[in-house]
Amino acid sequence: MHLRMYQVTGLLVVVAFIMFAMGLYVAEMMNNVRSHVRGENLWAKAQNGAVAELYKYAYTKNPEHIHNAQEYLVVNLGDKKARLALKANPPDIAKATEGFLEGANHPDDIPGMISLFIYYQNVYYLKKAIQIWSDADVLIGELQKITHELESAVAAGQKQRIEILITRLDVLDTRLREKEVEFSATLEEGARWIKSTLVIVNSVLFILLSVIAILVARKIARQLRSTEQQLRISDNRFMSLFRSDLVGILEFHMDGRIFEANAKFLNILGYDHSLIQEQQLNWQTLTVAEYSALDRQAIKELRLHGACEPYDKQLLHADGHKVPVYVGAVLLNGERDTGLAFVIDQTEKHRMEQELRLSAIVMDHSQDGIVILDEQQRVMSANKAFCELAKCNNQKLAGQVFNITHEEMDEEEQIAIRQALKLKENWEGDINFKTTKGDFIPVRLSISIVQDDKHEYGQYVLMLSDNKSRKAAEEQLQHLANFDTLTGIENRATFQSRLNRAIGRADRHNTECAIFFIDLNKFKPVNDHYGHEVGDGLLIQVAHRLKTLMRNIDTVARIGGDEFVVIAEEISDLRIVKDLANRIIYAVAQPYEVNGIELKISCSIGISIYPRDGENDIELIRSADIAMYAAKSKGESQYYFFNRKISL
Repeated sequence: MHLRMYQVTGLLVVVAFIMFAMGLYVAEMMNNVRSHVRGENLWAKAQNGAVAELYKYAYTKNPEHIHNAQEYLVVNLGDKKARLALKANPPDIAKATEGFLEGANHPDDIPGMISLFIYYQNVYYLKKAIQIWSDADVLIGELQKITHELESAVAAGQKQRIEILITRLDVLDTRLREKEVEFSATLEEGARWIKSTLVIVNSVLFILLSVIAILVARKIARQLRSTEQQLRISDNRFMSLFRSDLVGILEFHMDGRIFEANAKFLNILGYDHSLIQEQQLNWQTLTVAEYSALDRQAIKELRLHGACEPYDKQLLHADGHKVPVYVGAVLLNGERDTGLAFVIDQTEKHRMEQELRLSAIVMDHSQDGIVILDEQQRVMSANKAFCELAKCNNQKLAGQVFNITHEEMDEEEQIAIRQALKLKENWEGDINFKTTKGDFIPVRLSISIVQDDKHEYGQYVLMLSDNKSRKAAEEQLQHLANFDTLTGIENRATFQSRLNRAIGRADRHNTECAIFFIDLNKFKPVNDHYGHEVGDGLLIQVAHRLKTLMRNIDTVARIGGDEFVVIAEEISDLRIVKDLANRIIYAVAQPYEVNGIELKISCSIGISIYPRDGENDIELIRSADIAMYAAKSKGESQYYFFNRKISL
């Protein structure tokens, strides 16, 4: 017996180790994919930065921008170097590591990125991603060529040539962005494929190992039966077993009388020992009627052999529900009608077997709330999604009678659901589900009836699906609430949130932040003369220029009409604010082309500094607004600080 226990323990250790190893493998694979996604983000930022610097160089002729563009391209070229090194035969790991480091990837991520590339490069999604990467590297080569040609054109003062190169740069930038999006989408598809594949493998492995564990447990149970049949009752051993809490034991007569029973047997069925003394318990009336034939067969075996083969049956609990048990019996020495029987409660075992049969359904619908009821509509099991939906605890639910209907529900729905449960019929429909907190959630309810091995109806499976379309609509509303629908940049609500965040960050880091209120001059005549379509196109280009000028930590928002606002964080020197104001004025004043129409506008900027010009967001906004009107009074293309002590 001890050997079997060691075998079971060893099996459980092996199962745990395999599942742990699979978990580590899944985590490593997903981390490697994440590293490549992060590398693509770094690649995209570098490419975007290089293009932005080339635009600046074309307009400002400042050689520093050419230098910055080449610095950005180091990241892209480093990734290309790594890819070529890994495609070599054999792969050059050292050179690939050097390339990924030049690509600004984290050193801890590089080994996993190299491993994923080498061992899975022929997998469809990764193979496709590598091809996109290769195509993008060709475009980076074209970007390098444009960089050199632009530098030569600027040095030679070839204005027309510069305009042609800018047009080529626009086209190339668009193609590179398309490759970035395609690469990210491919990696995301690959990640989802890896996840679903590994989930299936883990599920199959778990079910297989569970079946093996059950088979081993059954083998142990058979050995226990054999042991019980051989006891034939030694007084000491019997009394030891009788007083134990391992199995139920009773002394019975063939006519159904129970002379004695231990506490375990009485606890299994919920009866008191006084009923034994009053001879009110009868094992025949306690047996569910459909198992009477098995009892008669057992009696025949007892009379012929003095013992019967243990078998499964069901007894009636004191409260009326059925208790599955495993029983065996032997006759007392020299007796023909009196014997001893052992009774093992199989409730937990049956519950586990039923859960295994239903595991496929549970896994397939894991995103929906699922609750499983027995024939008396008591809760057998509920998944996590249901507990979250109902706001309850699974352990508290177990064994409780579950009622899906409630007083606030439509009467026809209540009748239909109760009728389906009573007649054991499948049912599906939309209801308002009431949580334990009293909240109502619109769900799709599906009631399914599960058959047992004998094709008899047993458990009910209730599945509650949340309204997916409503969630999608909520997400769309959330996006509309945070971003300007015309320009795609942040709107007034998001600006307010970002401003409070910037103020909090400035307090924590003992720095300053600045607000730029930007009002476009001569925009109304454009709208009036050319129409709203041209006006909208102009606003989109202004938003793009402002976004290009800002750092990642800064915020650009449109708060209405032709009014924009910029939040600049981590200000350590006011010269940065003045320089940014001048660059905004210069960028906005450059000519625009919308639908073939050349347009020119300007802007006025009001600036307030936290904490100089206000202690909270309301004061800062008011100060910047006042400063903006002061700037407009000075003329076009002007900026004005609310705090006049700041010299210009």
